[in-house]
Parts: sequence; C-alpha cells; structure tokens
Amino acid sequence: MKVLLVNPEFPDTYWSFRHALPFEGKRSAFPPLGLLTVSALLPQSWERRLVDLNVQSLKSRDIEWADMVFATAMLVQEDSLREVVASLWTQRGTPQIRAAGWVAMLLGALATLALGVGLMALAFYSDRSSADEDAYRVADGARKPPNRSAEQRR
Repeated sequence: MKVLLVNPEFPDTYWSFRHALPFEGKRSAFPPLGLLTVSALLPQSWERRLVDLNVQSLKSRDIEWADMVFATAMLVQEDSLREVVASLWTQRGTPQIRAAGWVAMLLGALATLALGVGLMALAFYSDRSSADEDAYRVADGARKPPNRSAEQRR
C-alpha cells in the first residue's frame, strides 16, 4: 500500500513567518508532526511519501503513485486543502467506497451520536440530582464539603 501524506500550504500572513524563515535558514515554521505521527502508526510494509506544500509543490506523479492520500489542515489552510482535494478529484476521479467503508462510517457516526447523547444525559442527571453542589461549595471557598447523606441531598 502506498500512502501520500499531504500538508497544505499556510497563507502568506504575518503568522506564516515566510519572510523571517530565511534568516533562520529554515524552509518551514510548522513541520507536519501530526502526519509524521500517523505515518509512524501505519504498518511498516506500507510505503510513505510526505509532501509539505510549504516547502514543495504537489506533483501529478505523486498523486498517481499513491493508493491512499492522507491530509491534515488547520482552519487557516482551508483554501490550500480545497485545492489539494480538487486536484485529487480531477486527477483520480470519483472515489469508490466499498460497502465495508459505508458500514464503518455509519457505525462511527452512530457511536459518536450515542456518546454525545449519553454525556448530555449524564450532565442533566448530575444537575437535577444536586450532586454538583458540594463541588460548587468547595470552589466558593469552603475548605471541606459538608458530610451529608444521600437522603439529605434530595
């Protein structure tokens, strides 16, 4: 399996440090550590290729080489990520997702939804049962929360 790891370009702003980097002898201020971490977690038999668009351009031969493309981005890199996805889409065509992929995506969405509902239910239960009052008293300056039985809390 051949994996292409793509880090989109940062826009040319004050925070990109593009004009200060030559003074330090550097080509990039923010190395793609997340992609490198993901790369280390992949099976050793897989081939990897990293393309940091802040340092080099994405070539069509890189896209043709890859079986899968992993990309990362922050909000400021949105435009560059859109360009990467558009070039992948036009060069590789519409991606084919197997039935197992759809099932995994559906199960992941359902698990996320169930976790969110469960956490909200716990928050509402905790609030209604007055279990949080002791924590509020401690935060307000009391040294020790009062020792009360469960019947007294209700």
